[in-house]
Order: sequence, then structure tokens, then C-alpha cells
Amino acid sequence: MSAEREALAAQLAAADAAQDAGGGLAAADRRRTRVLGATIGLATAALLLLTVYVPVDVSLLGWAAGMLGYGVVLAAVITWYTRRRRAVARGFSLRYALGLGGTMLLYVAGIIASVAIEARDWWIWVPAAVLVALPSALVPSGRRR
Repeated sequence: MSAEREALAAQLAAADAAQDAGGGLAAADRRRTRVLGATIGLATAALLLLTVYVPVDVSLLGWAAGMLGYGVVLAAVITWYTRRRRAVARGFSLRYALGLGGTMLLYVAGIIASVAIEARDWWIWVPAAVLVALPSALVPSGRRR
């Protein structure tokens, strides 16, 4: 009986180590997770650029169309992800929340900066948009040691 327990414990330890190394997920699930994070990050970066270059007081219709497009993109990618994924890596929910929170925090900072900074030069706002996208886009699909 103890030999069986030792074998079971060894199997569990091997499975745990494989999951920690990202080997517990299929390549397709890791790719889907990267697509989810990157799409959310890029869509939010595009929303910052929309807000900077198409203010609501200049073009209400253009701004509303952009906001609607943002909502549609997020709904589509989240629906796609939840229907296609089979598994997520341990700790993914926390990393996803931190990445999304970081992206939203930087987006809000960008909105505040757009009110404070009157300049609309691309060399200010494109790097700011890239910075907004990074936290969500860098959400890893598996834990690496």
C-alpha cells in the first residue's frame, strides 16, 4: 500500500511541476490566452488614441462609434476565449486581473494626461498607447520559474 502511495505522490508531483512550467496546458490554450490579453490591451490602447484624437465635443458620432467598436471587440474576444479554452494555468485569474487592472489604470492616467496636455503630437500619444497595452498584453499563459 505504501508503494502505491509513493507512486501516486510522485505522479502528482510530476503533474504539478509540469503545470508550473506551463506544460500543463496545450499549446492552443496558451496561444488563446496570449491572444486574449493582447487583444484587450490593443483595443484599450486604440480607445486611448480615439479619446485623444476624436474628443467627444468634436465628433460625438465618431466617439460613440469608437466606444461601440471597443465594446464589440471586447465582447467578441471574451466570448471566443470562454468558448474555446479548455484549461487555464494555475494563478491565471490573478495575473489576468493584475494585467487588466494595470491597463485600465494606465488608460485612466492617459485620459487625465490628455486633459492636462494640449499637444496632440503622435510621438507623445502613440508611446502612451503602447504603454497602456503592455500590462494586458504581457499576461503570461503559464507560470515560468
